[in-house]
Amino acid sequence: MASLWLFRYYRGVLLPSICDAWSLDHEASDYLHEAFKTAFDIDSTAFLDDDDFINYIDNIHGLLVTEFGTMVPHVNEPDNVEAITMRQFLNIWKQQALNNRL
Repeated sequence: MASLWLFRYYRGVLLPSICDAWSLDHEASDYLHEAFKTAFDIDSTAFLDDDDFINYIDNIHGLLVTEFGTMVPHVNEPDNVEAITMRQFLNIWKQQALNNRL
């Protein structure tokens, strides 16, 4: 089972950020959750371990960017990702890559 922290990010940051980006009420988060599970052929996120859950989240981010042109914050990114410059984004990405190597 994935960590509580990942579930909190998914339900508390990712899904509400998508709702905000698409001008939806936050109550639409449950519908988005079901749609993403269907899109990625997942029965339940409750049974995903950390690696699988991170992969699921990455797949959602990829779908949002490639199909809808929507950017929402990744784990440990600022919640104003659409307003930051590319230089700021790359600095955040480089820092995360360095942290992942440690």
